[in-house]
Amino acid sequence: MAIDSPSTRLRMAAASAPIDVRVDAMRSVAGMSEVLQVYTATGSREAAQRLAQGAVRARLAAGGQIIGPVESLFWHEGTFGTGQEWQVVLKASRGQYQELESYLRAHHEWANPEIIALPVIAGSEPYLAWVRGITERTDEPQRE
Repeated sequence: MAIDSPSTRLRMAAASAPIDVRVDAMRSVAGMSEVLQVYTATGSREAAQRLAQGAVRARLAAGGQIIGPVESLFWHEGTFGTGQEWQVVLKASRGQYQELESYLRAHHEWANPEIIALPVIAGSEPYLAWVRGITERTDEPQRE
């Protein structure tokens, strides 16, 4: 038996809302930062390095890490498979997410890569400020 209460109706409405609306609602409740960890995976270390370096050099991410190889299990085009992949974890600002996702899609070796973003709900404020400062800065020339 479902309980009909204002909080139950609010939770049900929130679950069907677009992701930006849900993130904004969660941020106001949890005091979330504007920082995201963005994940993708590649089939080689070299491809992971290219994606991470390009995103960081373009200031779409403040930094990145490459983890791997990791063993992956998946369904692809109706067939179960396994293989080695390299995970790329990028530190980004919420305001730059769409541009970062576009960059990853355009430069990824796979037609439908995993690209997911998880909100950082808490963190060291100096670190979070660093991520925001790097990714939101557009007036400073890029250095090699």
